[in-house]
Amino acid sequence: MRLIDADAFKQQIAAAAIQNGTTEASNKASIMMDLVDNHPTILDIHNVLRELEKRIDTQLKIITGLSDPVY
Repeated sequence: MRLIDADAFKQQIAAAAIQNGTTEASNKASIMMDLVDNHPTILDIHNVLRELEKRIDTQLKIITGLSDPVY
């Protein structure tokens, strides 16, 4: 598996359709670009950010706990 730049891929699809110059090529390109847009991503950036926030909070709690005076 590999990650691709979906926007660049869509530009290549559109360029190929324009170069072909037929209505059929344009219709196929439109369908392919819709497929690219609707395909799920390998990761959900919102989940990644939530996980990072949790880890940062945990580290801050650890650091804060270490600076508390010990009695």
